[in-house]
Amino acid sequence: MSVRQMLTFDKLIDSLDEGYGNHALHHGVCVGADVQAAEAVSKRGWYTIGHPGPQSQWRAEWEDDSTFAQEGYLARNRKIVAVTDLLIAAPLSTIPWEHKRTGGTWYTVDHAYEMNHPVVVLPR
Repeated sequence: MSVRQMLTFDKLIDSLDEGYGNHALHHGVCVGADVQAAEAVSKRGWYTIGHPGPQSQWRAEWEDDSTFAQEGYLARNRKIVAVTDLLIAAPLSTIPWEHKRTGGTWYTVDHAYEMNHPVVVLPR
């Protein structure tokens, strides 16, 4: 995540901590934003649940509290939307016409919108 995204994420997590009880973060176990988010919430006592994609250079070395079986990226991303109450996305690009070329993050955001699922896209 960019510095701005991380600061925004921390504020969002603070607001969620104030209003609700038990928390869990589902993430894709990829280097970058997935692990940054997992590290941040685990320090606050949140439960982390990994949804790993195929083994690749993008897979992070991170130990979650619970881990689902490995799946293809798009199937995994659809599952994350299905099992969460809110999708928080930290895309590398926030330029609308580029979003189809920047990978699974925007695919997942689009899928969440199609499912009428709440989404927060953190500004870059």
